[in-house]
Amino acid sequence: MKNLYLILVLSALVACTGSSQKEKPACVNTPVEPFTGLPVFDLQGQYPKKEIILQDLADVRYAVLEIGDSSLVGTRPILMTDSFLVTVNKKSDVIFFDKSGKYLHSFNRTGMSGEEYGDIVSGYCIDEKAREIFIYDGLQSRIQVYGYGGAYRRTLKLPKNRMFVFSIFEYDENFLFGEDYRFVDSQDERYPVNKTPYYKISKKDGKLTSVSITVKERIRDGLYTVGDGESGGYVGLFMSPVARLGSDILIADYSLDTAYVYRDDHLIPLTVRRNHTSENNIPILATVDVMTGRYLLWYTIVKDIDVKNNHVSDPVTYLYDRFTNEYCRVDLVNRDVVSATNIPAFQMRLSANYHVVPENYAIQYYPAEEFIELNGQGKLKGELKEIASKLNDEDNPVLLIAKFKE
Repeated sequence: MKNLYLILVLSALVACTGSSQKEKPACVNTPVEPFTGLPVFDLQGQYPKKEIILQDLADVRYAVLEIGDSSLVGTRPILMTDSFLVTVNKKSDVIFFDKSGKYLHSFNRTGMSGEEYGDIVSGYCIDEKAREIFIYDGLQSRIQVYGYGGAYRRTLKLPKNRMFVFSIFEYDENFLFGEDYRFVDSQDERYPVNKTPYYKISKKDGKLTSVSITVKERIRDGLYTVGDGESGGYVGLFMSPVARLGSDILIADYSLDTAYVYRDDHLIPLTVRRNHTSENNIPILATVDVMTGRYLLWYTIVKDIDVKNNHVSDPVTYLYDRFTNEYCRVDLVNRDVVSATNIPAFQMRLSANYHVVPENYAIQYYPAEEFIELNGQGKLKGELKEIASKLNDEDNPVLLIAKFKE
């Protein structure tokens, strides 16, 4: 159990130690669902543990995000294109870096006018072909569209009874994709929850087109409360059932057995999940963090959020090898870190779900202060050691960018 922080949840460390059992098989063959032939992921399954060196699966490079008065970033999602790394910081600055992390430019259009966005940016995505960035302004129920330099282009008005916080994605030339999770996990029956929550969003005018998938009992990664005369609050685990993985949209809704890829307006079954609750009947959330032609990297956590005692459960990762049809419980270890004790929190894990990256890529944040501490303990080597020796505590995070081998 780890510490839990409201609004920004920083904790739940993943242990990266190999199995102590000898002669245990590295992976197990995966059963298939008899009617569909899809692989089955048992969320309560006792899969064997395996420690894998990340560099054995992926080519790894590091990007040191240049810091300056206009380029201070936090741990918000990174949008990675063929040319840029883009993120938004706490001040709602939209910041562009090149692929190596060199600062290029930024803009800030916060305000309440028709061409501005609210001071809390709760979602953003990029259309690389049109060179446009879409900023979700939840307070005004709209998406503001800007050019890369910050020039206002248009407003996409959205229904006030829909909420797409942290869940808008580039879909195709004409549409974005979004998940409405207004009042999900509110635990208050007075507030209705949308049972058809997935939409295409027109890039021209914001018109919503519903995706034909119904979720009767919705669940998300947080705990949202609306108090009677008391202040409400939200605790989130920074994992999403919907994501853009490469050029595909993942829909791995926690309430459904089947996880899908949404492509060319079709729902394509990806895999089947079984046993969605723990032994104590607490939901087990499972989403795909990395999807390549060969691998699915699953990120799971028991939704045991204890706000009173400031605790959450530890996440667990599983690797499915499509070529061998095998699952294992996996610890991915960076070869450049001698000790595996410094494992990042939720939004700092290796992920193509939290971040938006090209096909076969994933990104991981490394906070500067933790790098410096590890280097002082002699636990870094190679390029990481050299990078850490030039950092100070106030520097931007370092990005690990992994391209998985095909």
